[in-house]
This record gives sequence, C-alpha cells and structure tokens, in this order.
Amino acid sequence: MRHTMPIAAAAAALVAAVATHSGGASAQAGSGTYLLREGMVEQVNPAMLAIWDVTNNAMADDGSLDPARIDDAGWAAIADQANRLAAFGHDLAAAETVQVAAADNMATEEYEIPMSRVQVLIDRDPDGIRALAAAFAQRGEDLHAAAEARDVATASELVNGMDAVCESCHMQYWYAED
Repeated sequence: MRHTMPIAAAAAALVAAVATHSGGASAQAGSGTYLLREGMVEQVNPAMLAIWDVTNNAMADDGSLDPARIDDAGWAAIADQANRLAAFGHDLAAAETVQVAAADNMATEEYEIPMSRVQVLIDRDPDGIRALAAAFAQRGEDLHAAAEARDVATASELVNGMDAVCESCHMQYWYAED
C-alpha cells in the first residue's frame, strides 16, 4: 500500500504548521518544557516524509517492500530518520511539562482544533502522553534496528503501522471528546 494519502496529509499539515510557526525555536523550551507542535514540525513530519520517500519508491507491485529497490543510501536514510523519531519520543516522554506550542505558535485555521483545547487534553493526562511518547520512541528504535539489519519485513511492518501509532495519540489528545 502506497502512502500517498498520508504523505499528502502530512505535507499539508507541515505546510500549515510552518505557516504559523515563528521559526527557529527548538522543541525544547527550557526548564523541562517540551513544545509538542514544534517537535512535530521539526522532527516527526520531516522524518516520516523522508522514510516514506524511500519506502514508497521501494514498493513492489503486490504492495510489499522490494529490498532490491532500497540501496545503502535508502537504508541509511531510514535508520537516520528513525533515530529522529526515537529522539522526539524520548524528549517528549522525559519532559517535565508538555506544552502544546509556544505562545507565538498557537494560531490555527478555522477548521482546526484550537491549540488551547489540545493543551487541556494534555493537562488532563500528561502521563498518558508520556507513555505514548515512550512507545513511539521504542518504535523509532525498532525501525532503526530493522534498517541497520536490512530487515525488510520488520521495516515494512513498522513503517506501515506508523499511521495507526500517530492516530492513537491524535485521537486521544487532538480529537478527543469530553
């Protein structure tokens, strides 16, 4: 299965987030605070797009990954980007405070969930988001190991399951209902 829709959605989200992002700020706001939106824009979105670039181009006609279509540079890219995903997860899991975004990056489009609403959901269950972040970090580490081992079956399973992993957090913290 090609990831054209997730790529389009991720690219659209990245463009929207970059348009409202004041630029340059690290996801670490200092004093133990992690800026979630910045981490998504600066780490997760680019890493997933880079991984999908390799895996979409390595797709066989039956939807599986064809290891002959992934060269050394492709495996290295997957491993490197998986490390970025793991770092995001570790940083978020270890954060003393999770802040949805910097004060100058709270703007959303009319059709989007307000960042203040997301903050309420995070504040209700900060340990839950840390647990999801730790699981996300482990998935990144597992993908890194699969890429290093050139394990196409495991890498394919991990990449193909990433949408569900991301969606589980979004459903709990972005789109949850009272």
